[in-house]
Amino acid sequence: MSTSAVQVDEQHPPVLIDEPPTVHRSRRPMDAARLALTLTGVVLVVVLSLTASRTVAGIEGDLNEASALVPGWVLLPLTFVAAFATLALWIGFVGLEIAQRRGRTAAEMVLALVLTALTLSAMSLFVQSQAAPEALASAFRPPTSGLVFPTSAAATVALVSIVGWTERRWVQRLSLVAVVGGVLDLLLGGQVTPQGAAFGLLVGRAVALTIRLTSGVPTDRPDGASIAAGLLAHGIHVRRLTARSDAWPRVYSLETDRDQRDLVVLDRDREGTGLLSNAWQWLRLRGDILPTESVTMRGGTDQRALAALALREAGVRSPHLIATFALGPDAIALVYERPDGQRLSDLLASAEGDDGTGVAEMGDRADVGNDESVSTEYGELTPGPESELLPEKTLDDLWTQVRLMQKSGIAHRQLASETIALDERGRACILEHFSATVAASSVAMSADVAQLLVLTASIVGPRRAVAAAVRNMGRDAVGDALPLVQPLALPPSTRARLRSRNELLERVRDQVR
Repeated sequence: MSTSAVQVDEQHPPVLIDEPPTVHRSRRPMDAARLALTLTGVVLVVVLSLTASRTVAGIEGDLNEASALVPGWVLLPLTFVAAFATLALWIGFVGLEIAQRRGRTAAEMVLALVLTALTLSAMSLFVQSQAAPEALASAFRPPTSGLVFPTSAAATVALVSIVGWTERRWVQRLSLVAVVGGVLDLLLGGQVTPQGAAFGLLVGRAVALTIRLTSGVPTDRPDGASIAAGLLAHGIHVRRLTARSDAWPRVYSLETDRDQRDLVVLDRDREGTGLLSNAWQWLRLRGDILPTESVTMRGGTDQRALAALALREAGVRSPHLIATFALGPDAIALVYERPDGQRLSDLLASAEGDDGTGVAEMGDRADVGNDESVSTEYGELTPGPESELLPEKTLDDLWTQVRLMQKSGIAHRQLASETIALDERGRACILEHFSATVAASSVAMSADVAQLLVLTASIVGPRRAVAAAVRNMGRDAVGDALPLVQPLALPPSTRARLRSRNELLERVRDQVR
């Protein structure tokens, strides 16, 4: 972490920025997902070519009949246009990168072209040789003496994939003309088969994505100075910017002339970070129980903004979304008000670490209540000093926030100690609503009840926790959540609290019944 004073403009004083050193190249998780999808496509093309031979033969026959009806003078302009577009794209793209002093990217483009051409040429020679299995040769060998695979079109796909699908329209149009025109010319000329064309294009894509993952790509994420400039441009007079998390998304502490705020920055460098966890949850869980965060920059922004506005409209105590704006084409910033108080996870850590020291002060400020079960319940499940963090008034306030969410059809789906804050008066604030969903299903809302029920039971004991839940939500709502009182439906931090309380879930179920 380095600290620097940056003069963003002459009208404002320098901004103090605390953040890790700038990373110039990064490996994007989305590229790994795209590579896996591309390789899956390669395997599917080969499998379908070998197993669905009659269907493939029918398609080839239709193309042969179509090519026989097309005069040669029609294919000549198509060949010329595709070749011109390909050559212009190769020279123009590589030359543009060199002119902009991005020699490494230009070298990666040339490498992608060469590797794609060599790979497909080697495969073409193998398919046409006697060593190739008969089924494979018959599936990919063209009706006339040809290239087997569209090498130039595949190389164009590799070239464009190195830098991504840019917003330059001339690049998009030339790419479409070069790839579609080149493949169509070869198909009508009988020089490649449909499966050979698909295989070649996928190989070009896979080569480029492998290079991107190996070498990394130039990062598009804005640094602290760019973020400060964006804040000032939108009327937020920032004085200090401190990075709290460099993961997806990046989180900053923002100090202005009047108050402190939280800043969340989403960028394209970390898109795709949650793909594996989302897929794993989809495989192991039925229904809309745990959150599946959007893995794209725009989707994540829309999800967070909608959740913040919906919670605010529902009257739920949560951080207010003050502003959201773009930081160039590849990053978006969201500014939230800083909630009062501390996270429940921090308070629990202090209570458990200090053996209750410092917790009594908060208990004196709020009505702890007189529940004899707190000190006599279930042997090893006896609540410790941290139970003073959740007096009856605070428990009721927590459940009130959940009731307000459910009244408006909102499910948080990640109610845990790190997503709840308590102020000095024992009032609860719901944090981290990136996982919240509107128009939620009954299963998702029951999951919220189960998550908060187990969390509070791990702090104050099953009897008080269930009594508070029934008192505020009703016995029917708590009963509907009973099937979700199990580890798979709980956030990771809550599951960690259960490791030393093996009988807690069973005790909670007994109290509800």
